[in-house]
Amino acid sequence: MSASQPPALVSARWLFENISPSPSSSSSSPPPSSPPPPSPLGPALVVLDASWHVPGTGRDARQEFVHARVPGAAFFDLDESSDRQGTFGLHAMPTAAAFTLFARGLGVSARSHVVVYDRGSSDPTAARAWWMFRAFGHSAVSLLDGGLEAWRAAGFPLEAGLPNAPAASGVRLTDGGDGGGDGDGAWLFHATEPPPGQLKSFEEIRDNVSSKEFVLVDSRPEGRVTSSEPQLLPDFSSSHIPGSVSMPYSSVMDPHAGLMLGVDALRAEFERRGVPLGRPFVATCISGVTACMLLLAAHLCGAPDGALYDGSLLEWTARAPAEDVATGPGRGEAPRPERDA
Repeated sequence: MSASQPPALVSARWLFENISPSPSSSSSSPPPSSPPPPSPLGPALVVLDASWHVPGTGRDARQEFVHARVPGAAFFDLDESSDRQGTFGLHAMPTAAAFTLFARGLGVSARSHVVVYDRGSSDPTAARAWWMFRAFGHSAVSLLDGGLEAWRAAGFPLEAGLPNAPAASGVRLTDGGDGGGDGDGAWLFHATEPPPGQLKSFEEIRDNVSSKEFVLVDSRPEGRVTSSEPQLLPDFSSSHIPGSVSMPYSSVMDPHAGLMLGVDALRAEFERRGVPLGRPFVATCISGVTACMLLLAAHLCGAPDGALYDGSLLEWTARAPAEDVATGPGRGEAPRPERDA
């Protein structure tokens, strides 16, 4: 990639104009020492559908991907990209080595400009994939503003059917020595461990209840924070972590267009919600997915990158004493019907 990084947010028009119609020059996997062949999206652009739906909703994101997607896209499975062995959380962060394997299997190289998208404003899950790439050291990643809804609304073509294997799908991490930045292996994607402080632990969140070192921001719909509407998961009855500020992910989006608010409007919303962008803040939700919408919004405002409580409410309610699982009113406006995760 060039020294200048791509924007964090791209429009459907931008993506359409940057997709190359030329087919892949090779359907076979490249040898380990050669650069990846051109993909249908061009040599550097990799588009990933990171849609996900809450279990029990009757929707299957992978099947929806097969029926309709941005041409040339691969499916970024939020379940498969997560550490499913942990006790808490639906989407715990994997190790850097595991994410290296996962991303390479999607055709991502060190030189890739990754564009992620989801089904649209009702299920904003792609920000999680955007954040994961950045946390693992790959900053050349953008989110498609408005997701597939915006792509459809613009009248751009859709692709259906089982997709072809990504161009670099045959590349796998073997002995850990082929992911460096020199010589023939320079193009290989190699995740690095997230910087200290970018992921918050249960202990850090617990200590912050009294120390208030950072602002903890809950991205769930307001009604689920105040318990005035049913929780998304049937066995989940917690309200919120004590001292957390309510800022629903919907508050950073235009409710009519389904797009992210402009920078000025985002800054005003952070201020209105009591989240100063000059001070460290940590985003949370139920399982660390929609919380990444707030991290994206802060990034768009030019603020220092926020942190994520990856265990979120699922871990908190399982480990915190009952008196530390707060209930009652939160802050903000009346909720809109929406999903969260």
